[in-house]
Amino acid sequence: MATEQQTGTGGGDDEQPLGLTVASGAVAAAVVVPLLWLVRTALDVGFAEAVALVTRPATVEVFLNSAVLVTLVTAACIGLGVPLAYLTVRTDLPFRRFWTVVVSLPLVIPSYIGAFAFVSAFGPQGAFQRLLAPLGIESLPEIYGLPGAVLVLTLYTYPYVFITTRAALKSMD
Repeated sequence: MATEQQTGTGGGDDEQPLGLTVASGAVAAAVVVPLLWLVRTALDVGFAEAVALVTRPATVEVFLNSAVLVTLVTAACIGLGVPLAYLTVRTDLPFRRFWTVVVSLPLVIPSYIGAFAFVSAFGPQGAFQRLLAPLGIESLPEIYGLPGAVLVLTLYTYPYVFITTRAALKSMD
């Protein structure tokens, strides 16, 4: 007597409940309708107008600022994540598992919460500034603008480089 195992790839009842199908369709419509509206609106603008909008000095400046930010954050994440991954995989660093968890911790904190905490701590009227005032330190380096954005984004995104590099290093034996 032979028995067949059901693998879920064929045979059996493959129909979804009607409620799930309707809910999935509603979610898909909520995503697709705004995208279709955006494409239709973009096509209403003539080619010359579109080029004029994209090449405006303000648009070019925003694009260049974004490119600089991406480049600096990527370089900083690589500079931080790769050596940390190497230390936790290829060396005899004490408590390697502990350091792996600690280095990965920024992933559990939403970046906007981290940015708010960073500004609250290191801003012009932040807690750290108030602690240093009795020591005669009147002001800290500016955290707003590009340097602060690079620092905060790096601190919250380097774990992606760390985890990926760590996995690659572990597989290379």
